[in-house]
Amino acid sequence: MSLLSVLLVLATIAVLAGWAIPSFFGQPDVTLDNAANLLVRDIRTAQNRAMWSGVDAYVQFDADCGGYRIVDRNGRALERLGALGDWAQRYEEGGVFQGVKVARIDCGPDRALLFDAKKRNWEGGEIELCFAGATRVIRIRARQGDVSVLGLQRRRQHGEPDHAGE
Repeated sequence: MSLLSVLLVLATIAVLAGWAIPSFFGQPDVTLDNAANLLVRDIRTAQNRAMWSGVDAYVQFDADCGGYRIVDRNGRALERLGALGDWAQRYEEGGVFQGVKVARIDCGPDRALLFDAKKRNWEGGEIELCFAGATRVIRIRARQGDVSVLGLQRRRQHGEPDHAGE
């Protein structure tokens, strides 16, 4: 196979990806499901971090409803393991999630979810994400910290239950 053939194949793949990826993520259901699943993952990360480190963790939502970050009691951002930076998500900065907003936060004071490392008597509540007229509600059960997403359009992987229509 010549170098020119390889370049033509790579160019074709790049053009197809340039068309398919924005089209796929431009679908409100796909974008919103992925944003909700990412938030659930980060909430679970804050819960786990509080349990194994013994340090309170907060999921603190930005005042402009454009994202969130995981912080300690003093408001300092918690770092990801492996020096990958802080736990923070700004929807407008990630091309995939542009347009996603936090529509409603019904949990804890100061727009934050607290995961108390000592008591483990965690707050519950709901966070509603919106995008292009569609919404997903992330529900955190008080005390246990169980997290579910209401309204998912696609089934979860690895045998996890789909909470659509709850």
